[in-house]
Amino acid sequence: MGSIIATIAIAATMVMTPEMMKLWPAGTKEWAVRYAYMAMPVLVVMGGLVASLIGVFSIKILQGMGPQNALRYSTFIGGAILIIVTYIICSSLACPWESSGLW
Repeated sequence: MGSIIATIAIAATMVMTPEMMKLWPAGTKEWAVRYAYMAMPVLVVMGGLVASLIGVFSIKILQGMGPQNALRYSTFIGGAILIIVTYIICSSLACPWESSGLW
């Protein structure tokens, strides 16, 4: 919980350089960029909770494979869903992660 609050605090107080603002679409306000970065950790945590619940409930479907395989594959299912949900969140917030050198 502390890391989420710290991330929100960092996003709220970060300095917007002209180089950073160039990564966002033209006309984007500084406060909108801060709000997007402040919302990101909370939305990712919410997506992680949903992915975790889907992973837990997928054990019922994978029960026929045996307990070891069901636990292993349900972990993979939850992780894959979290990656997909995080990508959707980044795209929805229009965060410039593609042009920032991360990919």
